[in-house]
Amino acid sequence: MLSLARLFPSTKVSEWVSGVITANSGFIAPAPAGYWAGGASTSAVIDKTAFLDDATAALAATLSAGRRLLAGCANSGTAAYWGGGYISGAVDTIDKTTFSTDANAAITPTLSVARRSYASCANSGTAGYWGGGDTGVAEVDSIDKTAFSNDATAVITPTLSSVRNSQTGCANSGTAGYWGGGESGGGVIATIDKTAFSDDATAALGATLSAARKSLAGCANSGTAGYWGGGTTGSNVDTIDKTTFSTDATAAITPTLSAATRELAGAAHSGTAGYWGGGYTSGAVDKIDKTTFSTDATAAITPTLSSTRYALGGAANSGTL
Repeated sequence: MLSLARLFPSTKVSEWVSGVITANSGFIAPAPAGYWAGGASTSAVIDKTAFLDDATAALAATLSAGRRLLAGCANSGTAAYWGGGYISGAVDTIDKTTFSTDANAAITPTLSVARRSYASCANSGTAGYWGGGDTGVAEVDSIDKTAFSNDATAVITPTLSSVRNSQTGCANSGTAGYWGGGESGGGVIATIDKTAFSDDATAALGATLSAARKSLAGCANSGTAGYWGGGTTGSNVDTIDKTTFSTDATAAITPTLSAATRELAGAAHSGTAGYWGGGYTSGAVDKIDKTTFSTDATAAITPTLSSTRYALGGAANSGTL
């Protein structure tokens, strides 16, 4: 395997860690990393996990306001988006973290309705999607769409197959987004919905999670499979389910999270590994688990979040997908 030094002989080590030099341009693209934002109790912290070495630390930048029960998605290579959540009630705010600088600010477009306890996924390079949730008055089945070209955000006509909250999302970028689990009408569900990115058509799959659960997390190895980790069936679980994108078949895998955890977040270095951050076991935790995509082996890693927290959001810069 070629070393970074041989690939970029005239560059500094700091440049290898902070970014990737694009061919013939001298431009240093931001290095792949996972981001973890917000959480209980109404935290504004944004942590960053460098995928090169899993080093994790809080950014100087924070969310525009501390909040929990938010969702995150990313235009990989460009920016992460953090939508909705709860402060003293549900909010419609969307923040944007620019990967080249790690600066963060609220953007003018907002969600079509204030919502908390919902999910997000992204068709990288094109649009982010925000689905379901709880407005504080009622559960909803609506899906909002944020165009990455101009951040314009609006509700789309297709909806989830039922109203629900406390579900999660992941995406096979360029093809489809997936919405898994949650709570609907007071009952925990195992449903997986699929949104085709070609026309936004959305419907429930025949395949379901291995067990009904809510407050779980999702991440994806784009082009290969989506992963659904943790959550609660009434009791916290350590289960990881895997949805194979070629067939949409879904089943629990033998590796599990290092502990039964709910209200955690997911982020993925597509092609390499998925990460599971924070959550609630018998209390808020700062742990990060890592699932290696080549084997699905899963274990806690030594770096942790900068503080214990749950009900946070996750997103990732995997570079160009």
